[in-house]
Amino acid sequence: MSRCCICGTEMDSVGWDDCPVCSWTNTGGEELVYAEDEIDDCNKISRAEAKRNFAKGLDIFGKPIKAN
Repeated sequence: MSRCCICGTEMDSVGWDDCPVCSWTNTGGEELVYAEDEIDDCNKISRAEAKRNFAKGLDIFGKPIKAN
């Protein structure tokens, strides 16, 4: 089990899966390799921008997050 580094959603895998809530591709080590404001190899925006989007109720593509 792991948690999405953007929204904290618990996921069954430890990496390389898209978060079902915010759509972030969790690699399992992005926090160790990339700075918060740096864009990694799997995602089109930085973790900082993704977290700002999530705080606004948006996924990493800027689309509203659907309520469960």
